[in-house]
Amino acid sequence: IRPAVMVYYSDGFQFNHNTVTRADCGIAFIGDYSPVSLNIANNTIGSANEDEKVEKVGIFLRNTISRQANGISVNNNIIYNLKTNLLSNVYGIYADNIANSNFEKNRVYDLGRTTGGTGNIIGMYFNTPTGNIVANNLVYNLSSYNQDISGILFEDSYGNNQFIYNTVSLAGSYLSPAAVTTSSAMRLDWANPNDVIANNIFANTITGSPDASSYSIYLVGNPPNSLFNNNNYWVSGANGKLAYNWGNDLLNIYDIRNGFGQNDLSINADPLFLSA
Repeated sequence: IRPAVMVYYSDGFQFNHNTVTRADCGIAFIGDYSPVSLNIANNTIGSANEDEKVEKVGIFLRNTISRQANGISVNNNIIYNLKTNLLSNVYGIYADNIANSNFEKNRVYDLGRTTGGTGNIIGMYFNTPTGNIVANNLVYNLSSYNQDISGILFEDSYGNNQFIYNTVSLAGSYLSPAAVTTSSAMRLDWANPNDVIANNIFANTITGSPDASSYSIYLVGNPPNSLFNNNNYWVSGANGKLAYNWGNDLLNIYDIRNGFGQNDLSINADPLFLSA
């Protein structure tokens, strides 16, 4: 990727109150030690002008596999109108091997692909996270021609993350009506113990081909000792399936409670958004 701002191995870096346009990536951090104490806040990344948009990644954070970066704050950023026709994924926020950090009050919207080809659309991505707080974020209006969409994706969690008070709203339709796709407002792949997923709204009303599936929440495996509760899971339309767990489609709130447990206070109700 070609970022507008590139930060290597820096502790205490502040990137605040900036506007970033015309780049593959807004800001990228590469590190190999911990702690980092990086602060990225109150920035606008992207543009409504197609000639000035950021194309692939809004905020990119990656630490070496041997260590996890600690103490990063990514708060109050607006990331929007990231669109590509290249063979690559699109990420609003990409965080790889990050621990004990905060991602709060970010708004990620209007991400997508304009043509066919490989590359998924992901609003917020976390790989091997540990002890992070992901709270009060808003993700909406993600679109694709024929590839998968995830509002928020946790992959290979190391546990003790809090995912709370977030709103994800996926709507619209795939640009290719024949695409066999999976979309999910929230996706957890191989989550580990003691994560908290609570007080969120996960809504998905994306439509596509008869073989497409639109999930509110998608789980690969049952994370032990994790807490799921007080969430609103919502889908509608012919492709809507409330949840996926370990090879099974769960079609109502009772299936969710029986499938991956807990969720005693979770509901399945239309959040009645005024717009997507």
